[in-house]
Amino acid sequence: MSGRRQGVRTNRRIFWGKILLVLLVLWSLAVIVPELGRVFGNYSTLGFEADNDGVISRVTGQPAVGAGIREGDRIDLAKTSLSGRVAVFGGMGGMQYVRPDCEVGIYVRARHADGSLGEPTLRTLRAVPSPTPASNRVILFLDTLGGVFFILVAAALVWQRPNAMTWGFFLYAMWFNPGQFFVWYAELQRWPTALLAQEAAQAVAQGAGYAGFIAFALRFPHNSLGRRWRVVERPLPILAGMLTVLQLIGFGAAVGYPVESFGWAFYLAGYAIDIFVLFILHIRRKSQPPEDRQRTRWVQWGCWVGLLAFIIADSNEATTLWDSVWQFLKWHPSETILSFLYLINTAVPLAVFHAVRKHRVIDVSFACSRATTLLGTWVIIGVLLAALSVLIEEYLPFHDRILVFIGAVAFVKLTLERLHDRLNEACDHLFFRSLVDAEGKLRGLAASLAAGDRCESVDDRLSADPATCLGLKSAAVFRREDDGTYRQTAAIGWGGKRPQSSALPVALVEKIQKLEKAERLRPEELYEDMPKGTALPVLAVPVIGRDGLVAVALYGAHETGDDLNDDEIAMLDEFGRAAVSGYECVEALTQQRRIEELEAQVKACTMPAPEEDGSDLTA
Repeated sequence: MSGRRQGVRTNRRIFWGKILLVLLVLWSLAVIVPELGRVFGNYSTLGFEADNDGVISRVTGQPAVGAGIREGDRIDLAKTSLSGRVAVFGGMGGMQYVRPDCEVGIYVRARHADGSLGEPTLRTLRAVPSPTPASNRVILFLDTLGGVFFILVAAALVWQRPNAMTWGFFLYAMWFNPGQFFVWYAELQRWPTALLAQEAAQAVAQGAGYAGFIAFALRFPHNSLGRRWRVVERPLPILAGMLTVLQLIGFGAAVGYPVESFGWAFYLAGYAIDIFVLFILHIRRKSQPPEDRQRTRWVQWGCWVGLLAFIIADSNEATTLWDSVWQFLKWHPSETILSFLYLINTAVPLAVFHAVRKHRVIDVSFACSRATTLLGTWVIIGVLLAALSVLIEEYLPFHDRILVFIGAVAFVKLTLERLHDRLNEACDHLFFRSLVDAEGKLRGLAASLAAGDRCESVDDRLSADPATCLGLKSAAVFRREDDGTYRQTAAIGWGGKRPQSSALPVALVEKIQKLEKAERLRPEELYEDMPKGTALPVLAVPVIGRDGLVAVALYGAHETGDDLNDDEIAMLDEFGRAAVSGYECVEALTQQRRIEELEAQVKACTMPAPEEDGSDLTA
């Protein structure tokens, strides 16, 4: 009965957890999706930015310039009405947007040349529409899609695997995603009380998100917590509460209190937590098994790229941390650049989703190189098409433009694959020289496979050569016998050669017989007698001769734990095809020996008996 009650409680907990998940997803999307209003329309600004003490940190244009507002002036928070304060500080100061019809009154104290502040005077500001460049609209649209993607990916992980690890990452994704929230806060300015309630919810979400991100780093990838890290996880609820309170105080400018120092404390604490997460992942990776180590490297790379871009964009948008730098350079990054930096943050969910879902992953540096070459290819193609379109419009009559442009696109399409291959080769020669050397060595060894005089020597070469060249943890060969079974004849990393009774399951053999090339193995296709961990086979290479499937080669991952990439799979497939000639050569030699033996036997049977000596007959 107790077991049934426990099961009911578990199911009930999962049910209500999913209800909570759906509600949080809807709220998170409600914050960022309205930003499409700035993609397809125009919102306004008041022409200045202020910190949470009310000090004007940057004047960007009208209506602030027309009202005589200058950098260094200070808003009188006590005299300014709530509606005026939320228009300036809704979302914790910094860059803000307001509705196009917004008109607010703000009491400003002008800063004199000697640094003193004058008496507060009322400045009435009527919002001026802010022209948004087409490039910024495109990036904002991508930011919104990236934010939706970030949230939904994190929610999918919780839905499929509800545990502390996935929940921690989802809590982080709720707020720290590429999506922007200016329109959401601009619309809430109609109801200041609702906006303050939103700020309170934001404070809770951010506090929980930072604590959840630490919990994710402590438990990745199996939701297991090592003994040495329990002391770090135990105070996380207290940390979430402290950050929530700090953020709530940081919103104090909206209710009339100067709180810039608290705002700085919260932002710096958040950036420190991001760095601490990277530190946790780095330390934990050292004690993980090889396959988990590679998965953690994926998350590390995604966080290094995504978090760094997010911190730079967020600190420029919401703080004055970089102001002295930009004043020295006499340049300030545009909103388009900052939005693009937010977009780079989508590297985090991509890396996390891949690393959580995949038990074994390829080397992340190799994956990044392939992604970079693909991006470079598309950039080159885009530049060529843009240049061609300009030339076509400049020098060709209208009726010829379409046909020439179609021909140019077709030509570019044909050269795309070749260009991509060339970039991949160049990248491999620069950064993955060992892979290039392994490919050359395997091809040389494949050419010598036909020199074998016994099937056992081909078996040994088929398992040992790829394992040595590519640094594989395991390799095994199962060759067909006279009774049609495929028994193990050579192995590396399988605990020595298996007894002859060890044979591939019929279901696996039937699947491999249908293959024409190497294919990755799924976990359900493996069987209990196979090695575990890094040595677990990940690839099946069929060796197909004239009479069908001659042998099957099973290869494990690298000794470093990363999976086989597509280039290595192609190498192993080519090596398996070369092994066919080895088996056929051995078969030909065997047949030749049999023929020679039969000829010798026939010759021995047909040879006349030696004549007897005549002297014996006389006697």
